[in-house]
Amino acid sequence: MSKRVSLHRVSTTAAKVVMSFLAATLFVTLLLFPSRSVRAGIINGPCAKVTGGRAFYTPDEGYTDLGQDEHVRWPCCSDEVHLKVSLSDGTTKDVSLLPGPVSYSSGGTGCFLDERYCPSKDDINKEFPLYVDYCDPCTGQTWRFTVHMHVD
Repeated sequence: MSKRVSLHRVSTTAAKVVMSFLAATLFVTLLLFPSRSVRAGIINGPCAKVTGGRAFYTPDEGYTDLGQDEHVRWPCCSDEVHLKVSLSDGTTKDVSLLPGPVSYSSGGTGCFLDERYCPSKDDINKEFPLYVDYCDPCTGQTWRFTVHMHVD
């Protein structure tokens, strides 16, 4: 019977050693290899979140702001629709040409060609919103911005 007790003590001690080793390994792993967002904050500083923004028409890749209302005559396409977002670090950034986080949609039946809305014949004599959706890479939140289109 004493052999069983000693075997039990050995297996219990071995289990404690293994559990302690696993706990230490987990601790070191979390300390040395934190999540990507934590690493990004440590390496690049805090993430600047979107606090607002403005969509607008521009003829020259964002240098000139033509406002948020545009009239086009079918079959012409609109000027480019650009989006500048305000960030929590006080900066403003034109995110229109970034691949991925920006998408365009409309209340019309035409289509977007790059950042330009090209109306269809069914859009003639109508006005409707154009939407620019931006997914904030810092928070994952999607923001929607609007400009207006009038087709003659």
